[in-house]
Amino acid sequence: MGPHWNPLATEIAVVLEGEGMVRVVCGSSNMDKFKCQNTRFKVKQGDFFMVPRFRPMAQMSFNNDSLVFLGFSTTTKKTYPQFLAGKRSVLQTIDKHILAASFNVSDTTIKQLLHSQEGPIILECGSCAEEEEKIMIEEAKEREEEIRREEQDRRRGEEETKRKEEQKKRQEEEARKREEEKRRPEEEAKKRAEEEAQRKEQEKMREEEEAKRQRQQQEAKEEEEQARREQEEEAETEQERAKKEQEEMKRKHQQEEAKKEEQARREQGEEAEIEQERAKKKQERERKYQQEEAREEEEQAKRKQEEEAEIEQKRARGEQEERERRHQQEEVKEEQEQARKQEEEAKREKEQEEKERKRQQAKREEEQVRKELEEEAEREQERTKKEQAERKRKYQQEKAKDKEEQARGEQEEEAEIEQEQAKKKQEERERKHQQQEEEEKKEQASKRQEEKAEREQGQARKEQKEKEGRRQQDEEEELQEQARRQQEEEAKKEQKQGRKEKEKRKRRHQTEEVEEEQEQVRRHQEEEATEEQEHGRKEQEERERRQQKEEAKQMQGQKKQKRSKNKPEDSKKRKRKRSKTKLERNKKKGKGHVKKKSKSKTNDNVKKKQKRSKSKLERNKKKGKGGINMMKQKRSKNKPEGNNKKKQRRSKSKPEMNKEKRKGDVHKNKLKLKKSRLEESEKK
Repeated sequence: MGPHWNPLATEIAVVLEGEGMVRVVCGSSNMDKFKCQNTRFKVKQGDFFMVPRFRPMAQMSFNNDSLVFLGFSTTTKKTYPQFLAGKRSVLQTIDKHILAASFNVSDTTIKQLLHSQEGPIILECGSCAEEEEKIMIEEAKEREEEIRREEQDRRRGEEETKRKEEQKKRQEEEARKREEEKRRPEEEAKKRAEEEAQRKEQEKMREEEEAKRQRQQQEAKEEEEQARREQEEEAETEQERAKKEQEEMKRKHQQEEAKKEEQARREQGEEAEIEQERAKKKQERERKYQQEEAREEEEQAKRKQEEEAEIEQKRARGEQEERERRHQQEEVKEEQEQARKQEEEAKREKEQEEKERKRQQAKREEEQVRKELEEEAEREQERTKKEQAERKRKYQQEKAKDKEEQARGEQEEEAEIEQEQAKKKQEERERKHQQQEEEEKKEQASKRQEEKAEREQGQARKEQKEKEGRRQQDEEEELQEQARRQQEEEAKKEQKQGRKEKEKRKRRHQTEEVEEEQEQVRRHQEEEATEEQEHGRKEQEERERRQQKEEAKQMQGQKKQKRSKNKPEDSKKRKRKRSKTKLERNKKKGKGHVKKKSKSKTNDNVKKKQKRSKSKLERNKKKGKGGINMMKQKRSKNKPEGNNKKKQRRSKSKPEMNKEKRKGDVHKNKLKLKKSRLEESEKK
């Protein structure tokens, strides 16, 4: 079918029978808009193909086969295809002189052109389809080769990019390894320093614990030794007491009057000793209390110093860690920036490679187009040559006269062909120049975009740096506030601990005072009960003695009366003799100086006891015990107080005793109130 185009709609066709080739050529109006390409393809029975409007086409059948197809259009209007060759050619409607002038050819050549093919629609073309198929196969092979080359180039580019990426990764890994190797000794030194500090702290803690344990053990040992010594002294005192009681039981009947005087003196001396011991105890308690306070203050000061040192160490560690963290962050940021720069460079390289690849593709396409045009021109030249040869043969047979005109026409055609070739070359140059200008414009636009992106990135970096500086300042302020709060909390805790310890001391002191008062009250009650019992017993003995004396007096009076009646003078002489004999007997026996001997013995015993007490005090001071044992003190307290109170009770009357009992009850009630208040305060 002759070459034609549809000016109003696209053509749709279905092959009903046979095989053939279809050739579609792009028009000059569609070259720039739709990137149109000249195509040729093979069709067979059942195939469907479509050709848009304004595109010339030609359907060709093979030599030994026929091609039957059914065509449609996309419009309901009447459409007439416009042919380029044959009797129905569009060129037939145009004036021949205009055609000759437009083609720069003579009128005869135009006539020969128009009358060369006689058929209107279907024209003869020997082996045209076969030639088109060969060209199509060659083009397909060339395309496959180009695709292979492109794939090879792409693979090579990918391999190169992979190699570059691997090299970058290796370089990054090597840099990381070097940094890690550099950091390892620093980290090891830091770890060692931290471990040494921890070990030193643990050793200090262990030494302190061991010192505390040793102190506790020493205190426990001293307490055990004190208790053992007290027990031994108690046993000794009990033995001495038993011995003394036995000796006293023997001497009671002989030394009652001397004991009374000695007891009075002893009571006075023991009262003085008790008062001295009480004063000493008070002084010792105060001294211990002061020593405990001083120790606690020293411990608190030590704790504060240790806590301050720990806080300073923690601060130093925190500052070092922050510096290291900041240094690490800066290094990481620098690495990220370097990686980002490397990525940007890689992207730029990729973009440049893509641009180069696109340029190469465009160049290849241009070369292909140029080759196609040249091949088409060569084919047209061959065809024209063949036509010319045929024409020459025809004209030689028919008309020998027109040889000169044909030669002229050939020359003119060759000149026209050369002109067309020159025009095509100029058009190609102009198109290349336009493409280069477009590429330059694109490159300038890409450069502008890159500059904008770099500016935005620089602004973003500045903003990030400012944000990081503000964030670091905020973090430093927060750390300072946290340290200040921790210091305030620690000071508050220390104050609370000091208050609690003072309250505990006060409570202990109050409980000790209450216990001492309770013990005094209990002792007072026991002494009162024993004194009352002894007082009652002595009153009964005195009553019995009085009765006996009265009975003896009555008996003596009766005897005297009898004797006075019988012999009064003899009785007086006998009495005098008896008194003299008694004095002489006593002198002989040594009973006349009993009082003096008892006084000397009592004085010797007192001196011996004083020496013993002084020697024990010196021993205890050397050992660090600080005074007489508590059991001896209790005994020394009980003895004189009991004896003094006995004398006082003998002189006191019943109403006075009742008053003292009431006073003791009031004192008990006060102690109970104090106890209850202390318990309530402890519960609170």
